[in-house]
Amino acid sequence: MKPIALLIAGVVEGLLLGCGGGSGGPGNQGNAGSGVADISLPAATLGPDLMGVVNSTQWVANGGSTLAYDSVNQGFPFTTDASGNTNHEDWQKSIRSPMVNLLAGHAYQFVARMKADVFPRGQNLVFTVRDAGDSTQFSQYAWNVSRAGVWEEVYMTVFPTTTGNWRLDVWVSPTIKYTTTPSMVFIAPDVDVYELPVGQEVATLHGVNVAADKDAFVSSTQRIDGLGNVYVLQNGSWKHVFPRMMYKGVYSTVADRAELFRRYKEYGFTGVMDIWAASEAQALIDAGLEHISINANYANTVDMANYLDQVDGWATTNSRQQNVLWYNYDNENASVADYDYQQVLQAYIDAHHQDPQTGKRRHPIYFLNGQVGLPRTCHNAGRSVMDITGSYVGSLAALGETAHIPPVPTLLTQFMTQNQRAPVTVIQLQTYLNEGFIPSLFYGLITGGRAISVWRDGSTQSFVKPDFRDNVWAPAFRDDVSPKLDQMLPIIEQPHFTTWKAWTNQFPYVRIGTRELNGTGYLILANFGVTDLPVVVSLQGRQATKALDMFTGAAIADVVNGSFQFTLGHYNSGYRVIRLM
Repeated sequence: MKPIALLIAGVVEGLLLGCGGGSGGPGNQGNAGSGVADISLPAATLGPDLMGVVNSTQWVANGGSTLAYDSVNQGFPFTTDASGNTNHEDWQKSIRSPMVNLLAGHAYQFVARMKADVFPRGQNLVFTVRDAGDSTQFSQYAWNVSRAGVWEEVYMTVFPTTTGNWRLDVWVSPTIKYTTTPSMVFIAPDVDVYELPVGQEVATLHGVNVAADKDAFVSSTQRIDGLGNVYVLQNGSWKHVFPRMMYKGVYSTVADRAELFRRYKEYGFTGVMDIWAASEAQALIDAGLEHISINANYANTVDMANYLDQVDGWATTNSRQQNVLWYNYDNENASVADYDYQQVLQAYIDAHHQDPQTGKRRHPIYFLNGQVGLPRTCHNAGRSVMDITGSYVGSLAALGETAHIPPVPTLLTQFMTQNQRAPVTVIQLQTYLNEGFIPSLFYGLITGGRAISVWRDGSTQSFVKPDFRDNVWAPAFRDDVSPKLDQMLPIIEQPHFTTWKAWTNQFPYVRIGTRELNGTGYLILANFGVTDLPVVVSLQGRQATKALDMFTGAAIADVVNGSFQFTLGHYNSGYRVIRLM
């Protein structure tokens, strides 16, 4: 058995309970009917690391699949030609791993391996874990490689709601191909399935050395370390900050814009995520905000260059480069199909926005990556079209909406993905998370987030309150949470993994993470439950006698034999930060 390196030793297990198909793929798919056949390949039982009982040993081809095992390359070949045509155009042509019997109430991780013959390769593969009834438990689109000719890992965590057969389906998403590169990608048959021990949310077969495996960003005005912490130059000194960014609402007049920005300042935000013009940047500063994100999310290169140049020119003229955090590119639904635009964006910024001290780009390029398997394509040992990344941490499933994917450890998956070298920084939140907003924010902290971005004020979607202030979380964020984030800066700055771990008896509703600062242990908890919960916290590898509220110093409970109990609030009170004595 291969040892599992405990990358995230202090974070509790996997996923909230099950989910439906979600957008972008089918909710269920059967294997009955024509076009289903065994694939001939060497005997395989999902590898020696299997936790569970193997109920089938052959891979299965669905929907008329013609994939055959390639013994030379030791995998199943998915191909794309110069016109973008693939041999597996969508989910109907999938390959399915052997089935394994998993137990309800346990957390597992499927680990597959992929390799490509060229980079960038022509298609993104979809990996989906399904139960015997064909319901989707977890799905990840756009897993991609970092280079050619290297086997790289793909991770999917699953928390079975029922005991029974589970397996992995793999297919090509037809809408996210890089059509100008004929290529072939291979999937290895030796899928592994691990049972995650108590206290782990994500496991990896390899360790991550932040200094060696992550690339810090350094310029004359910004620094981002390998953990994703953001530092800005202020009065000649480096200051650690936790950016709180809002996507702005629609405004009609200069007065409307000024009022919007004053609201963001009043409600605890520090900046605006989508700044397009010099006048907007100045209005942001006039409102007392600090942080500017230059929007680069525009396919027309001429217009994109104009927006970048406007804000950059204003920052230089007004000595405000330290207020510009990053160039913002929304890569949430993107794929290797955007490779050309990303190259253009990188080349323009590198040529026209150079830092006078380093001779490199003045500010980092930030990509929101909703597809957590894609960032290693954007930043790896040979490519840096982005400098930092981030993703979503919450969903409507936190409120009991099971048709949507629940909060999953996407930031951790991005952080530990093999050969992905960009720091993971930004927690992406949605205004419509409602009562789940604040628990999701703290879950993002637990899993390593060092900034937040909120979409969106002024939304035109029918189910979203347009004015962000009308959401139930807004007053609590203003009066309680935002000030506490500043108090938490010293522990947020620390690694989001420790040599000791903690877990609770209330998973999946309660998530827990650990921090270590100056020899003192800290716990961060988030409650996705709809009621207050009596929580028992267990510690391993950390001695303590008392649990104290970090903010007030008030005693929460005595620690007896490595555990303690307290009541954790829900909704806007669904978090706790604890100092261990």
